[in-house]
Amino acid sequence: MPRIVTAVVPIVMTQFVTNFGFASIPIFDIVLGVAEGEEESAIIVDITAAQQLFDKRIGIKWRQRTLAMKGATVPKLGPVLPILRVDFDPSIESIARFIFEDLSPEIERLNGGNLVFVIARGRYGSGIFVDDEFSFPFLLDQIE
Repeated sequence: MPRIVTAVVPIVMTQFVTNFGFASIPIFDIVLGVAEGEEESAIIVDITAAQQLFDKRIGIKWRQRTLAMKGATVPKLGPVLPILRVDFDPSIESIARFIFEDLSPEIERLNGGNLVFVIARGRYGSGIFVDDEFSFPFLLDQIE
């Protein structure tokens, strides 16, 4: 099994999911799981650089916002946080998937590491997206 490091990025956001409504689980942080790449090095990825990459590409736009799919009708009496429209229905699972797909190539450029999972963590639950080639049991420790 490869060496893995996790970078935790604090973020506070909520989401409006079509055919469900406002999610009752605000997302408090994002966990990026990075495994060592082909080349061996002392560190897998600079955690601070991974956090900064997330903030630059996603966090700066999503922090303190309610995500809602473009075209979805959001009730007027809904979010406390300003709405940000996105191209997907922002369930906690699809948020993890979007982050994985967006950051995967960029993480590899940081230090040759591979993004193997993303966890969108709320207080009472998490959404997880895992690379198809990664062994899942390791993640159970990361969810709590």
